Amino acid sequence: MLKSTKKCFSVLVLTGLSLMCSPLWATAERDDPGVVAYWNNVANLIESKKYKEAEKILEKALRDDYEDACYYMGMLHVRKGEKEKALFYFRKGAALEEINSMFKLAQLYALGWGVAKNEAEAFKLFKKTADRSGYPEAIFQTGRMLLVGEGTSPDRSKAVYYLKQVSDPRCGTEMLPQAQHLLGTYFLEEAEKCGETGRKKELFADAVRILRLAAANKVSGAWIALGGIYYNGRDGSRPDPEKAALCYLAAVAIDAPVKAHYNLGVIALQNKDYDEAFRWMQLAAAQGDPKAKHFVEKDYPKLKGVRTAPETKSSRAEKIEVTPAM
Repeated sequence: MLKSTKKCFSVLVLTGLSLMCSPLWATAERDDPGVVAYWNNVANLIESKKYKEAEKILEKALRDDYEDACYYMGMLHVRKGEKEKALFYFRKGAALEEINSMFKLAQLYALGWGVAKNEAEAFKLFKKTADRSGYPEAIFQTGRMLLVGEGTSPDRSKAVYYLKQVSDPRCGTEMLPQAQHLLGTYFLEEAEKCGETGRKKELFADAVRILRLAAANKVSGAWIALGGIYYNGRDGSRPDPEKAALCYLAAVAIDAPVKAHYNLGVIALQNKDYDEAFRWMQLAAAQGDPKAKHFVEKDYPKLKGVRTAPETKSSRAEKIEVTPAM
C-alpha cells in the first residue's frame, strides 16, 4: 500500500453517532409495515428528545424479548450522553447478533466513544455485520480496514473483494461514493507500480472507470485524481491539460479543495495567463498551501513587472518551477 492512500483513508469515514431510522431488518417479519412504523415511531421520539415516552415503549419491548429494542435503547442513551448505559445495550444487542447493535458497537470501538479505542474489535464487528447483513457501510469499513491494515493484517485481495461490492455496479447493487473513491485510488496506485504492460493498462482502465463513478457522485477527490491522470497522460493517453482543468473545476464546484485551486493555478501559469494563475494560487495560499503562498508572495511580483515586455516575459517565467499537486 502506498503511503498516500494509507494517509488519505486511515481516517474512518463513519456515519458518526447519528440514529439510523431504517435499520437492517434481519427477519421477514420486520418487513411488515406495522413493525417498521413501530420502530420509526420510537426513532422519532428519540429524535424529538421525548426520552421518557420512548423509554417506556422500549422497556416493554425488552421484556417481550424484541432484540431490536437493544439498539434503540442504546441510541436513546447516546442522545442523553449516557455512555455506559449505551454501551450496555449495544453489547447486549451484539451478543444476540442484532445487526444494528453490532454495527453501532463497531463504530464506538473505532471512535473510542465511551470505551477504549479498539480497532481489532471494531474490524471484527464490522466484518461480522457485513457478512451477515450485506449492509453497505459495514462492507465498506471492512474493505477499507483490510486495505490499510487497520485492526487487522492488510489483505489487498480481500479488501478489493469487499470494496467492489459497494463500488462496482457489476458486483453489487448499492454503491457508496467513498468506497468508489478508495477503490479507484487503489487501482491507480497499483497501476503506477505495475511493470507488466497489459496488467498496467487494465488497472488504469479500472481506476478511471471507478473514479468516474465516484466523481459522478460528487466526490471532489475523484475529480482531482482524474485530473492528474489526464494532465500527465498517466494511463498511456496523450496528456490533456485542458481536460484536466475541467476536472479540477468540477472539484472546485463541489467543495473547493486546495489541490484543485493549486493545480488550476499551475495550468494557468503554464499557459502564461499569470493573472489567472495568481487568482487560483491566492485561493490555494489562503487554504494553507506553502507552494501557492510562495508563488503569490515571491514569483508573481517578478512576473507582474514584465507583462509589457514579451521578449523577457518568457525567459523570466521559465525560471519559475511549479509542479501540480496530483
